[in-house]
Amino acid sequence: MSSTDNRPTETAPGGPNDEFAANVLDQMRTVFWEPEVARRGGESVTGPVLRALAVLHPGQPVEVRFNNEFELMARSRVGSPVQPGDAVEVANVEDVEALEPVGVDPNAGWVVWVVLPDGREYAQFDFTRNRGRSLKMLRLADDYLTTAQRALEAGYIGPSVENALAAAELAITAQTYSLATEEPPMGGRRNSHSARQHWTKVQVGLGNTTPDAHETLIVLNGLRGASRYGEGDIPSAERAASLVATVRSMVEDAETRVGQLMRTQDPEFLDMIAGRGYTAGEAP
Repeated sequence: MSSTDNRPTETAPGGPNDEFAANVLDQMRTVFWEPEVARRGGESVTGPVLRALAVLHPGQPVEVRFNNEFELMARSRVGSPVQPGDAVEVANVEDVEALEPVGVDPNAGWVVWVVLPDGREYAQFDFTRNRGRSLKMLRLADDYLTTAQRALEAGYIGPSVENALAAAELAITAQTYSLATEEPPMGGRRNSHSARQHWTKVQVGLGNTTPDAHETLIVLNGLRGASRYGEGDIPSAERAASLVATVRSMVEDAETRVGQLMRTQDPEFLDMIAGRGYTAGEAP
């Protein structure tokens, strides 16, 4: 059982955590696979289901695919020598270290399950939605943070503070998007300054953001009149430097929590394996 960064659930007679893994796989069958088999008309229609994928699009019904309706890559550890280019058979596989469904929407969560010919079952999941949107925001947050640092070094304190605020709010918004199960609103309906401040106030207490994230947003918003409109006193260079450093920690923390896409969601990687003529099961 895992997100994309951890090992998949395995169940086999006498295996480690056998009871726990079996319970997880039973829940997956109950929630995802059995209802879809029934919807399609039963096993007489679907045939034996040996692998399955549930795609969790934000704000949409779950999409379930069976068998050859999707491609799957696996990272495995082999127990016997295999030369480059050789076919890897079940007898060679000592353990499966990761399952990677191919081409899943970067904004969708997913659950994948497979049973090997020898009866071993593996499953892996990542329930994070909106990761693609969150990563786009975090790239922009990095740009604003870089601008804040360069403005600070050039002595432009007001612009530095303003860009630090933009970076901080983008980092928090990226986190809120990655925790949502719906597609986030765009344009003028996106969350407000006060909503981000409230979110950080709650999440600091739960350990889901940096300890000073809430205080930093409050301070930066309080300085906005001075930094953007010249209303009030701009902070000292030392104070601005401290704020920029704190925002850097917020951005880095958000990047860690949001995570990265799988390689099988990367268009360049998919083009590479297609160009080499691999099937999904053969790619390195």
